[in-house]
Amino acid sequence: MQRWLIVIGLLLVAASFDGFGPILRLWLAGDATWGETRQVAMTADGAEAIFISDAQVRDEVDRRRKDRDRTAFFWPEFRFQMADGRQVIARSPIGYRIPYGRQADSFVPMRDRDGLPTREWIWYDPARPERILLPMHFSTWFIPVLLALFGVVGSIMGFLLARRARTPIEIPDLSATADAGKPAVH
Repeated sequence: MQRWLIVIGLLLVAASFDGFGPILRLWLAGDATWGETRQVAMTADGAEAIFISDAQVRDEVDRRRKDRDRTAFFWPEFRFQMADGRQVIARSPIGYRIPYGRQADSFVPMRDRDGLPTREWIWYDPARPERILLPMHFSTWFIPVLLALFGVVGSIMGFLLARRARTPIEIPDLSATADAGKPAVH
């Protein structure tokens, strides 16, 4: 049992590297910059549409809500300038589905209250700038951290249980103590 807990814990840690790999690679070897939301791509049923304003996204969300169609994913696309000065437009690796219970406001805003493009902190690979990562988004790091945490805790518990299982437990002889506490009968 203890060995299985150690093995499962180590497998969870190894699985977390699948998510941590791109994060660490871009953090250590990539570049970072601010990207402006340029447009939103919608993919649904094998087709793709591009929206260049929040009003267009809002209209499409309203139409799909009315039809109870939740097959569409909305992918923000960011424009950013690389260190060498080239302008790049790259699609976010995080897509959004039409949520239940929200009003028809755009959940992928392209403009802020002042009418300026919304900005996101982006990590990118200079060799392949279309591959980006959004380090400030919860979904980027949550699952890898959770897997690693459960894996480390499981491995430590398995190791401690295996170590304790080899140590004999001394049980005190309580019968001698119980006899010593009784008054002598004459």
